[in-house]
Amino acid sequence: MKLTKKHAFPKAFFALTLALTMCLGGLTTVFAAGDPVEGNEATIKKVLQMPEGTSTPAATFTFHFEKKSYNDNAADKAKLPTITDKNISFLTSENGSTSNGLKIVSKESADFFSGISFPNAGVYTYTLTETSGTYGGTELHHMDYSGAEYEIRAYVENGAGGPELKKISAVIVKKDGSHDGTVNVGDKVNPTPGQSTLVFTNSYTKTPGGGSPSDGALAISKTVAGSMGDQTKYFPFTVKTKAAGTQSGTVTYKAYLMENSSVITPAAENGTFTTGTDGSGTYIKVTAGTDLSINLKHGQSLVFTDLPVGASFEAEEDAVPNYAPSVVLTVNDNSVTVPGGTVGTSLSTSEQMIGEKENSAAFTNTFDTSITPTGISMNDLPFIMMIALAAGALVLFVVVKSRKKADAFRR
Repeated sequence: MKLTKKHAFPKAFFALTLALTMCLGGLTTVFAAGDPVEGNEATIKKVLQMPEGTSTPAATFTFHFEKKSYNDNAADKAKLPTITDKNISFLTSENGSTSNGLKIVSKESADFFSGISFPNAGVYTYTLTETSGTYGGTELHHMDYSGAEYEIRAYVENGAGGPELKKISAVIVKKDGSHDGTVNVGDKVNPTPGQSTLVFTNSYTKTPGGGSPSDGALAISKTVAGSMGDQTKYFPFTVKTKAAGTQSGTVTYKAYLMENSSVITPAAENGTFTTGTDGSGTYIKVTAGTDLSINLKHGQSLVFTDLPVGASFEAEEDAVPNYAPSVVLTVNDNSVTVPGGTVGTSLSTSEQMIGEKENSAAFTNTFDTSITPTGISMNDLPFIMMIALAAGALVLFVVVKSRKKADAFRR
């Protein structure tokens, strides 16, 4: 028993030493994440992303610095000099770069510590955020703001001319992961000019048209032509949509069925849909990436009101016997007639990207008049009866004449 107690202390001491070493190792990692970087300049990077084909909006974005603490003491934050709000502006002429359906324009601010005088040596801590709502857009020109929030720590040392900013560190305290990439909360980022990772990313979408069924983003219409075209007949269509580059998750669009310029409730002949209602009437819920099957007759159209620029669509009409299809396709106000070719064939617009101006697909089906009609047309019935009466009268005349000759011969 005494031998066991003799060796118990070294084992316990060894375990305690190992545990302490591991704890210190963990603390070293935490301290390293907050180490300042040399330099006395810092900048903000503003990234504006939008779907391909979207014009850059003329917009100014504002960034606000909130005093947090002096030497990690929030009670002394009044000692922090004020850093005025900083602005970054974009022009419509700035095109940036486009990749994978996404257009990105980015700009960087000037040094936000420029001209700032610090009263004493110490650590000055601020929080940096973007002010939302500075772009005066509408629902059709929507700006989604960054939710990133950064903690900026300025390390000031005494120099020959007084307190001087020597080092800077920036740590993320809050971040909106939907826009700003994969940086995690608490990560150290670099505020150095030219390579700043104090990034604020905004997502911008623009919807063409006026946002109403009478002035929508896309209209797919049906016309039946030809003297024998059946204007009560329903023609089957398949409509495909794809979301714009800035849209993620399940995206649902509104599509209204219209007839004679008025919104109507879909009939059984139009098909079966998931619908909703709003101030404009009944609308069809169209999920991006899922085919919509719909039947349209003469004078009807399917109008999308919220397809943004950069989204895409394809409308295909099934083959219908005795009818030759064609379509006038308009994309971003540029129109072209797509001939359908032979009678009884299908016709597709192929995939098209929604532009900022007019977008439409006007389908026309023309009945083939070269087809020999079967049966008797009611329009021709009077003429046929006149011919039949004339033929009957001729036959009767011949019969009477023959009988008279026969009677004369017997005499």
